[in-house]
Amino acid sequence: MAPFVPFLILPVVELVAFILVWMLIGFLNALGLVLLGSLAGGLLLRHYGLASLRRAKSQLDSGGQPEGLRLDELWLAAAGVLLLIPGFVTDLVAAALLIPPVRRAIIYLAVIAFRGLQGRRRGRPSSWTPSESAFSSPPPPPSSVMPQGPIIDVEFEDIPPKPSSRR
Repeated sequence: MAPFVPFLILPVVELVAFILVWMLIGFLNALGLVLLGSLAGGLLLRHYGLASLRRAKSQLDSGGQPEGLRLDELWLAAAGVLLLIPGFVTDLVAAALLIPPVRRAIIYLAVIAFRGLQGRRRGRPSSWTPSESAFSSPPPPPSSVMPQGPIIDVEFEDIPPKPSSRR
């Protein structure tokens, strides 16, 4: 399946959902709910998204790592973006992200997926195993992932040997 197909399907699904809600509660009420959701998304994004980005930028500008950037805030900013998109389906997904246990479960699954991808890219399985405390906070990065010295980026090209000129 092409990666752009969900972006083509989402407007159709949102339109069908809007028509169904329109039939249940009326056009103006449905339109009011969509506008209210977009307003709430803007407020969420303004509060969590911009504050997180400003804090991360100031920490990067001072030469440090953005340690204060919490995954929880990033997912709340993602909920704000989803609420900005007009429609009821994206609003439902955003509402699920606003529920703390659901958000922690999504963070937990995202961290597991990220660690697995990181391990596969390095040719070894993930060094982090899930535990019961994983729902309270994301795991710390393993020390083997963090670079210990200067990073040297090299590109190379195999050049085949020239054919001999003997006849």
